Amino acid sequence: MYAAAAVDDEGRLVATYVYGTDIGLQRGDRILNVNGYVVDTLMADWMREFSGESSAFRAASVTGAFRELMPIHSIRAPFVLTVAGADGAERSVTLPGISRDSLAALFRQRRAAAAPRPNFRHRS
Repeated sequence: MYAAAAVDDEGRLVATYVYGTDIGLQRGDRILNVNGYVVDTLMADWMREFSGESSAFRAASVTGAFRELMPIHSIRAPFVLTVAGADGAERSVTLPGISRDSLAALFRQRRAAAAPRPNFRHRS
């Protein structure tokens, strides 16, 4: 399972696409908190870590890197989200994330797949 997010016209982090089924997160949900951290505060703090002439550019940069920024700032899985649906009702959603071992295995698989292969075969 995986969720993609973007900043809406009001500068709020919103789920734009949800990969997976029955995870409780829906497209259009506003993400309010992650593991007890207020997302608006995280966005404002992390925007100061990015350069760019406009706040819209920095917000887009943070949104694009949000998944990578969370572990850098010690926000680790499982991710307990507080979200607000289109009706404004808040609910809690838990996303298990990916373990360090699974992430390392994926990295090794991708590295092995990208390794150059010889353009010949030995005959016996």
